[in-house]
Amino acid sequence: AKIVPGIPELFGQVVVLTSKVKGLAQWSRPANNIFITFETESTQQRVLRHLSVGMIHVMGNNTSKISNPNHLFRGEKVLNVREANEPSTIRWTDLNQKRRNIWYTKLQTTIVSVG
Repeated sequence: AKIVPGIPELFGQVVVLTSKVKGLAQWSRPANNIFITFETESTQQRVLRHLSVGMIHVMGNNTSKISNPNHLFRGEKVLNVREANEPSTIRWTDLNQKRRNIWYTKLQTTIVSVG
């Protein structure tokens, strides 16, 4: 601490933040958007090929369209799997918003812009 001032304070902050992160990790929240990164493009394409089905099959939970039952969420749900947009094009603040709220905000913005 005498050589580099502020180290004990920084270490204390790390300890506090680590405990906060561990506390937040205990919360159980439903997920509605998940992003997965892959080491290679070929792995990504293989996963998309095995898990992607049409929206009608997702909405109807048509499990027969998934060839391997291990690919179903919790063994029973067909997931809507698709290639994500580039990270720079995603509006991260809108991810957990209901579509109705997003459309309402867009409508308000359009009215203000036109008016």
